[in-house]
Amino acid sequence: MHVVYRHGMKECSMPTGLYRLPFARCGHVARRPAPYHRTLRNSRWCIDFAMPEWTPIIAARSGVITSQRFDVQRTWRTPGPQGRHSNFIVIAHNDGQTSFYAHIAHQSRMFPDNTRVSAGTIIARSGQTGYATYPHLHFGVFNERGTNMPIPWLHYEEVQSFLRVRPARH
Repeated sequence: MHVVYRHGMKECSMPTGLYRLPFARCGHVARRPAPYHRTLRNSRWCIDFAMPEWTPIIAARSGVITSQRFDVQRTWRTPGPQGRHSNFIVIAHNDGQTSFYAHIAHQSRMFPDNTRVSAGTIIARSGQTGYATYPHLHFGVFNERGTNMPIPWLHYEEVQSFLRVRPARH
């Protein structure tokens, strides 16, 4: 079974592995422009959601946590090799897709590797680790070949307001 994903004027058919928003709806959350994503082949369809630090990050789809990192405390302002790396979680789904969550708060780990999580389960808290100039969640979906792909949303109409890019507030 396939669903149609609309991104601007483009439409493409994709398998039914539908994703929820990857964060709890509390506080102010907005999508921010990420021009850097367009320069990286494997980040084209990733989304940055600006949100307050420690906002609950939830599994957008059921799956198994295959890898994660929670030891980074530094941000882009902090010199040193760790400043380029970020805390992250990767969840593998039963159809071969994976979801990727990055810039997560230091030591906000909820589960060990190889834990099965259900969609909607809190898996971590948002942060500003690695190359992040503001607190946000970097979220992406990858196919079985590891290629970044458009995100097929469970309730597209409901998610639409979060998908509009909003400039940063000053």
